[in-house]
Amino acid sequence: MEISDCVIESFNQNIRFFGCWRFAFFQQAKHKGKERQQVQQ
Repeated sequence: MEISDCVIESFNQNIRFFGCWRFAFFQQAKHKGKERQQVQQ
């Protein structure tokens, strides 16, 4: 019981970390896209 709880908890933390990393990556890409549009105009 304790072992499986520990595994599930670490798994949830990994999902949360990956979600935050992916969100930051997309925000950065979106920001670069806006800069590129401003340069073209």
